[in-house]
Amino acid sequence: MNKPTIFFSHSSLDKDVLSRLKELFVDKTGGTIEVFLSSDGQSIPMGQNWVHRIQDALNQNSLMFVFITPNSINSNWIYFEAGFAYSKNISVVPIGFLGIDLSIISPPMSLLQGFNIFNKDGLNNLIAVINRTYSYNHKTLFTDSNYQDIIFQNNFSCSNPLGEYLKYIENLTVRQKNTHNSNNIPSQHSITRIIEILENEGLKHRINKNSIETFEMTIYSPIRNQPYIFLFDPLLIEFVIPLIVKILLTIYPKKESQFVINFFFNNLVGCNCERIKLTSYLFGTDVVFGENDNFIYNGLTFSVYKYDKKEDKACLSADFIIESFELGQLLDLIHLLFQKKVLYKKSNKYI
Repeated sequence: MNKPTIFFSHSSLDKDVLSRLKELFVDKTGGTIEVFLSSDGQSIPMGQNWVHRIQDALNQNSLMFVFITPNSINSNWIYFEAGFAYSKNISVVPIGFLGIDLSIISPPMSLLQGFNIFNKDGLNNLIAVINRTYSYNHKTLFTDSNYQDIIFQNNFSCSNPLGEYLKYIENLTVRQKNTHNSNNIPSQHSITRIIEILENEGLKHRINKNSIETFEMTIYSPIRNQPYIFLFDPLLIEFVIPLIVKILLTIYPKKESQFVINFFFNNLVGCNCERIKLTSYLFGTDVVFGENDNFIYNGLTFSVYKYDKKEDKACLSADFIIESFELGQLLDLIHLLFQKKVLYKKSNKYI
């Protein structure tokens, strides 16, 4: 019995991303599906006429995934492939990928039923379509780690929610805010639970004397009732934040415990954080005074200060509760602070 063949329509500029996705997809479906990917060097052997080979592949397919990305959204070629496939009664499924949301796509492509891939759930939709189309029963086994692996092939940052601010953030930390209350201290089995979560997510790790290290982050273990500290690169924020939230919900007995996330900016960013400047720059915004030296913006308590005065480096510190944490709320705050010049990009002579 011949395996069904599906077609990945894409831009050649997304070759690395789609090649890795193809590898994982074939693995997750147990090799029961052939995937035609014109740019992978395998679907079209050297020396063959690539136009004829693509046409032959389309004639043999019953399903096409059209990957609409920043590179392909204006490509006439993928729309030609999709139109040709549709004319041959091939099921065409548009997929928003690498930061593209299908809601911005125009007809006729927008008239077709598709989905976005923003995380592992989007990847698992690929398998769901296969199961529905070919009456298979493959399990949806894509993980957050798989999604991260695929995105890495795209120079790491195409779909990073920090956008233009990514290059200005050196690293981030997350830690518990209050540790004086014994009810807020993680249990003695918390390290075991953390390792279980990492293993369930398929993340490689090693245990050091005072930390757990993965390729995604370093988790510093509590010493003398001090909190766990999670240190990670902003490049991985979209993947790491949900993982940290999952860990915190597991190891801390009080779900309403408060935590602090710190954005440490590099020396490409200046900070007007002297009190009189800070308040005048925030005048006329929705920011209000909080306790001590803190401010509140849309329910989010925050402060801005220089953590390295010699290097003139700024830090944004914000409090959050695990169950109500929203990354978008933090990104709105960062945008406001840059807009109001509390944080500002230094002149080119410093860059």
